[in-house]
Amino acid sequence: MNKERLAHYILQSEFQVTRELVEGQNKREVLIDLLDISFDTKNIAVYFFLEDWIYDKESAELHSMASSLLSVAFAWVPRAYHIAFRHIRQAIKLEPSNLDYKEMILEYHEIPECLLSLEEAIDHAEQVIEREPKSKIARNFLR
Repeated sequence: MNKERLAHYILQSEFQVTRELVEGQNKREVLIDLLDISFDTKNIAVYFFLEDWIYDKESAELHSMASSLLSVAFAWVPRAYHIAFRHIRQAIKLEPSNLDYKEMILEYHEIPECLLSLEEAIDHAEQVIEREPKSKIARNFLR
């Protein structure tokens, strides 16, 4: 995929064309490109593209991508962590057995805003350990 073309269409708010460009692509690679574009442009339109994509085809994976994008590239935006937290919660709601999402949500207990209660964080960490005993993220959290 051509990252420059992707950036062009996103920054022009041509989200349908952008979705067509990324259709069938590996979502992790798309996320990396979106993060690069976000860091390069500092333009929140990148997040708006993901929101539009979620509206069109909601999935846990897209919510996870939105959570990552906001908490990494747009952490400087007021309340970005709160919105990112809602996205990862929705990802878990849509795919409750996905351990990656349960690991991701743990970081929201450790940020200054402490968006995830200790009880809920422990619950998620224990669920991860139950199915993946070698999870370093969950084990480190429970220490």
